[in-house]
Amino acid sequence: MHKLVENPGNYQLKEFDSDEVVLSVPAGGTYQLIRRHLIHAHPNHRNYSYSKLKHLITFRQAGGGRMDAIYYIDSTFVIIPDLLLHNPRPKKNNAGHHYDQLGNLLDGKEYV
Repeated sequence: MHKLVENPGNYQLKEFDSDEVVLSVPAGGTYQLIRRHLIHAHPNHRNYSYSKLKHLITFRQAGGGRMDAIYYIDSTFVIIPDLLLHNPRPKKNNAGHHYDQLGNLLDGKEYV
């Protein structure tokens, strides 16, 4: 995942070399989410190796690929899952969120 900054502090594009590489990514239906939350996520897999990516990224919109901003990548991080092999679930499921204790999720029981 990349945390993006649209206009960080004193950052200006003119401070970069005009040969600086800007990664252009198709955003499609997620474009508005990227703009609103300034987060972009992609699989951490060799097929998504953005080896030339340094600091700059832009997103192509659906319907022609228009790009309306260049973003500076503030930070990058990888989320590593801890698999729950017993697939626990709440006793009563609803659309809202809720909190569980870690021990309850790891104890091997079907319901938390």
